[in-house]
Amino acid sequence: MDSFSIKKFHDLLKYLDKYWIRLIKNSINSSKRIEEINDEKDNIFLPYDYIVPGGVFDMMFYWDSFFIIVGLQHNPKFHYLIKNITDNCLYMVDNFGRVLNCNKKECATRSQLPYLTSMINIVYGIYSDDKWLDSAYKLAMKEYREYWCSGTHLLDNGLSRFYEDSGDNFITRNSEVSWDMSPRYDDDDTIDIAPIDLNSNLFLYEIHFSEYFLKIGNMKSALEFKKKAEKRKDLINEFLWSEENGLFYDFNISTKRRKKIKSLASFVPVWVGMVNIEKARKIVTNLDLFEYNFGLSTCDKDYGFSNRQWNYPLGWAPLHWMVFKGLKRYGFIDEAYRIAFKWLDLNFKVFEETNAMWEKYDVVSGKEAGIVNRYPNQVGFGWTNGVFIDLFKELSEKSKLN
Repeated sequence: MDSFSIKKFHDLLKYLDKYWIRLIKNSINSSKRIEEINDEKDNIFLPYDYIVPGGVFDMMFYWDSFFIIVGLQHNPKFHYLIKNITDNCLYMVDNFGRVLNCNKKECATRSQLPYLTSMINIVYGIYSDDKWLDSAYKLAMKEYREYWCSGTHLLDNGLSRFYEDSGDNFITRNSEVSWDMSPRYDDDDTIDIAPIDLNSNLFLYEIHFSEYFLKIGNMKSALEFKKKAEKRKDLINEFLWSEENGLFYDFNISTKRRKKIKSLASFVPVWVGMVNIEKARKIVTNLDLFEYNFGLSTCDKDYGFSNRQWNYPLGWAPLHWMVFKGLKRYGFIDEAYRIAFKWLDLNFKVFEETNAMWEKYDVVSGKEAGIVNRYPNQVGFGWTNGVFIDLFKELSEKSKLN
């Protein structure tokens, strides 16, 4: 990055810091009981102000919130919102047994890809409140044990799956899986699949639990969760890893086969630090399956589903962020910064053309993305803004060192 590039991105960074104000949603303040508020409104009560994604999405989503937080952490005046958002997630676990997909009644039967321990760790890094940390990890443990690792979410092979409380496979495919509308999931197989991203995230939970118990001196529990993480890693390698292809795939427990959809979900184990360097090298070798002039396509091809948005040729901010962090973690520095720069440059290019940040982008044509038979691409946009800010900080720090 040259100095001119740093300057042009810096102007957009200032715009985004001001834009957060537009996305703040006020909590419901009322002397009425929570039950009365929930009876009256489509919204589910949340106790603290939060950030919404933008556009038609005027509610707090689970995994969107994590990627919003990674941007908010760079501006101290918004640190209170990081804690607010995380405390709202903890409130949902305490009252519903899980972090809800979003705070709408229609979403109360499901969750999304879990990031709660990562959110907790960011809050603790800012506030260093040990009492709060103990309370937060107690609730994260509840989410982990009672929702993701038991009952309908636990598969016979010991891995976890997505499963709507209503048992509706179609709704599960279009909501809790988080990659709503992707070739990775079909109506007849969604609840049979052990997803690579879900189980990688739960591996990270187990690592975080082990680190937390080590911090408070509970060596027995620290060892217990270290062993759980190792067991999950072994199961993922056994069922989801393809040595031949050098990629992780989702595993269908009914067919006993990996579902051979090549996607950026293969890089989530690299982000969480679950792979050895040999596997990391093999996965990175496959980067060119997804890389285009303007960034990373979610899948290597559309697999006959051009109407599915988590698919070729669309790129998404959270996937670029995880790929970048994973590549950097394993020492693939040139690849990491190349991907980050392409994504930032695409965001900036489209912003200059449209005066907006978007939910998703076409990384092949370099435009904001539209898709047939799906809601219009939304402006705002929470996680795009958060990832842009964080990756900009990474690139600007690297530029200072060169």
